Amino acid sequence: ALDAHPGRSRFAMEPNALHIWPRGNYMCIALPNAEGSFTVTLFLANASRDAAAPSFATLSTAAAVRNFFEHDFADAVPLMPEYLVDFLRNPTGLLGTLYLDRWHLGGRALLVGDAAHAIVPFHGQGMNCGFEDAVELADLLSAAPDDAAAVFAEFQRRRKPNALHIWPRGNYMCIALPNAEGSFTVTLFLSNHAKGGAPGFDSLDSPQAVREFFARDFADAVPLMPDYEHDFAANPTGLLGTLYLDRWHIDGRALLLGDAAHAIVPFHGQGMNCGFEDAVELADLMDDATTDATGVFAEFQRRRKPNADAIAAMALENYVEMRDSVADARFLLMRALERTLAARHPGRFVPRYWMVTFSRLPYATAFARGEVQAAILRELTAGKTALDEIDLDQADALVAARLLPLG
Repeated sequence: ALDAHPGRSRFAMEPNALHIWPRGNYMCIALPNAEGSFTVTLFLANASRDAAAPSFATLSTAAAVRNFFEHDFADAVPLMPEYLVDFLRNPTGLLGTLYLDRWHLGGRALLVGDAAHAIVPFHGQGMNCGFEDAVELADLLSAAPDDAAAVFAEFQRRRKPNALHIWPRGNYMCIALPNAEGSFTVTLFLSNHAKGGAPGFDSLDSPQAVREFFARDFADAVPLMPDYEHDFAANPTGLLGTLYLDRWHIDGRALLLGDAAHAIVPFHGQGMNCGFEDAVELADLMDDATTDATGVFAEFQRRRKPNADAIAAMALENYVEMRDSVADARFLLMRALERTLAARHPGRFVPRYWMVTFSRLPYATAFARGEVQAAILRELTAGKTALDEIDLDQADALVAARLLPLG
């Protein structure tokens, strides 16, 4: 955040108004303060696949910062006489959205506000959402002051209608995806065949078996699905899989792309995006060599197959994370350390999920860097149970030694 002083410039700023300098994929905003100054914030990617696109990783020197602001925000610079000092003095923050499957532990503890559902600030509703939590909770407590467990469960049911819900159970899980009208579509991800005491779809062969399975393994979800027995019987069991092909083309006569070449499981939400990337890559190649289909198809596979293989692997890993790891204390400690290192090393230590979902980095790059970062997290958390037990100086040294800045 920077300070702006409208009285020191020939440029006029309307007092008590929000000012925005939009620049496509990034922007500056100026929020008015009570005494008449403004607090200016730059919203910019930590790192960028495009070397020509600005990011916090590229603003590593005073000269780079000065050139960036004078080029991209020339009309704002006169309003911020100390912008260079302010930029270098203030830390770079991270924005994100917090998704938790569960907000309470029986009747013992309850999360509300940002602790339960932190959001990015661009709708200006974070505090209001917290106030709504407080009102809802007060109403519920006044109606049932002696039943905290029921109150907390009902609070979450009322206040969390637009989030992905996950019930991880080790080798299998249920998820609930919100629909526009307020209902949820629930999917059970389970092996086709029971094995070693673990359930499978083939063991759910009667209404009683289905009822016993859900009552035992998803007891907290059953009250939310009054028609689950009918729905389970009425809907078919689908199959998920990953498609690996050694060859995507026949000379210059035929080419496979998208799911026809590299279908993946849906647990990273990247299947359609991967197909769009295929289309962009193929269009670029066709523009450069429209008469050489054989060469274009071969080059297309050479460029895209490493990325398709990478997202296929990451999607499968995300399934394990969703069904199992989110309930593991070591995994949660690694995620907490990941957030800490991302804040300490913007543009260098970037969470893999962010690289995949919120950047244009190739999947293969995100996968490779993710492997290095995971090794750092495993090394630092070995034998530890809390974040304050970890040597952050050692962590900084490992990040600097093993990861080059993105950009």
